[in-house]
Amino acid sequence: ARVDASLTRRDRAAEAAVLRGAGLAADAIETLAFAERKAVARELVRKATMFHERQQPRTSRGGVTLAETRATLRAVIRQTSDERRDALRAALSARGLTLRADSTFCSSYVRGTTAASIHEVVATMHITRHLFNLGHAYWSNNASRVEAAMRDRVLNQPADGWLAAARHALSTTRLVEPRARGRGGRHRDEYYDDDSYGSDGSFGSFGGCWGCGA
Repeated sequence: ARVDASLTRRDRAAEAAVLRGAGLAADAIETLAFAERKAVARELVRKATMFHERQQPRTSRGGVTLAETRATLRAVIRQTSDERRDALRAALSARGLTLRADSTFCSSYVRGTTAASIHEVVATMHITRHLFNLGHAYWSNNASRVEAAMRDRVLNQPADGWLAAARHALSTTRLVEPRARGRGGRHRDEYYDDDSYGSDGSFGSFGGCWGCGA
């Protein structure tokens, strides 16, 4: 069944209220051409409804703001890919980071197919650069764990934004070091085979983030 047809009258009313609060038309999601972007927009509506039922400046659980959720919803619905790319490039540059063509997470944001905010993307890229500066295997072994710690921090610490949560996660997460190989115990970068070390860099399953640091 189509996603649109599965919405109840109550769902539609809640969706329209969230869209109006974001300065968007009640049927804004219906106008999107691609089903994937409709699904992302509705995920953002669900998050706004769940986290901000009382329209509080911050969620009862932590540091994701209502304004952030609304801004991401507007970016998915209103902005073109070029506009999202330019905004992301500027936000990354402000933190000394670079928009990399090989980043599937950044590409998902540009395409409007991730529910992650621009702040979450930038914070994830901060983690990526830090781990890559230590060595490729450090990223491979630790990215998903550090990103999970960041998400937990930002959802449970009202004073923390995404970048502060990323820095806290990097400073408190015990990193898994590369395995020693070769003569004399020299380290050689290698991937662990455990799929759990794959990184999605977002709340849902909207892409990964390898190699997108500066």
